Amino acid sequence: MKTILLTLAALVFIRCGDSDTDTNTTTVGNQSYHEVLLSLPSSFIEGMVERPTNEWALGRNMSGYFHVRFQLGVATLGAYATYFKSEQALNYLASSIAYSFRYQQSEGDFSVAVPASLQYLGTPEPSDLASGVAFFGAALGQSLVMLKASNWYGTLPATHPAKKTIEEHRNNFQSMLNFLKRQKDVLMAIDVRASNRLFWDAVCFYTLGDYLNDEQ
Repeated sequence: MKTILLTLAALVFIRCGDSDTDTNTTTVGNQSYHEVLLSLPSSFIEGMVERPTNEWALGRNMSGYFHVRFQLGVATLGAYATYFKSEQALNYLASSIAYSFRYQQSEGDFSVAVPASLQYLGTPEPSDLASGVAFFGAALGQSLVMLKASNWYGTLPATHPAKKTIEEHRNNFQSMLNFLKRQKDVLMAIDVRASNRLFWDAVCFYTLGDYLNDEQ
């Protein structure tokens, strides 16, 4: 799953430098990213998607909520939905997003519930949790920019249940991004030990900033 998500994340950066004209950068970039996604083999897209539980949990959260960091499958659900123009996958994505943000706290971060089998490791450090939120933010951001670039998604009415659910969480997305902006120095300090983590941080800030029109 991580390899697949890193491949998708790398595609985001194809958007950079697509245009030298500020007024066209977002449009040209979004089209390019979407075109690259559509150029991938259908078998690749089909093989990477993860179906959520009936409660809309993904990854390690399937056996009981652990942390939002394990909802990384929202990226592949977004890729599948836009690639195949699948309303079912879009509904899964929207419900998984709603599940994720049920655990958001007032500061924009997320609660953690360490499974009994792992409690011997102790309580996660706040810096580790911030890094986990950035992982989720990167996965979510990828999905959101894929939807933003999709003509198919754009033609769905605003009243479409999945589209409405996603839009209703826009303030939650911004709250999470605001939390991560406050944690940028912490993220740099803890994630500098692994360049792949810094890459995830960059994808998180870049994609969420794009989707939310947050220039900072």
